[in-house]
Amino acid sequence: MTAMPDRIPARAELAQQLRALMLDLHTTDLDADQLRAVARQVDAARAAVDGPARLDWHEDRPGDEVQLQERRSVDFRTYSLFRGSAQPLAVPLVAEERTDEDGRQVFAGSVRLNRMYEGPPGAVHGGYVAGLFDDLLGGAQGLIGFTGLTGKLEVRYRAQTPIDVDLDLVAWVDEQRGRRLTCKAEIRAADTVTAEATALFVQYEL
Repeated sequence: MTAMPDRIPARAELAQQLRALMLDLHTTDLDADQLRAVARQVDAARAAVDGPARLDWHEDRPGDEVQLQERRSVDFRTYSLFRGSAQPLAVPLVAEERTDEDGRQVFAGSVRLNRMYEGPPGAVHGGYVAGLFDDLLGGAQGLIGFTGLTGKLEVRYRAQTPIDVDLDLVAWVDEQRGRRLTCKAEIRAADTVTAEATALFVQYEL
């Protein structure tokens, strides 16, 4: 079973409720009895999640090649670890292909990270910044129809990336040499570039 279009909004709504629950648990000081009561309610909710196994985005399923590729694309976006609307662990990052002020094709978006993603006081954990870059730069491959695996990711942390602030992210294709593609990206908080990244992708066929 896959993420059929009519189910995606319902899955996204449930994922958002789970994100809210995780943040509540992270930011609220409950006593032991309260925590156990919540655990019982969560256990009851889990009992309601009863159905056939869902195929992963890359697994074979019925349909012609065009339908298969379309469903893979939908499932990949829906359950993406950083962008997936139905992925409770995703922020989610909202990004799309667009043209910037200089006429350059970019993959750009925005995100706001709360206390669950905190590393240094008031700032996003550096490992999560790197993860955001890996996902964003991977999306930039689509600007030229390239599909590759991350071969190398280099991140330069220029300043702390703040939590609870709207962040702007942008990635673009820098250079292609045969089966190798280099993309670059940056994160901004207002007018400050907080981090920059360069990724090397090696082409593969699914």
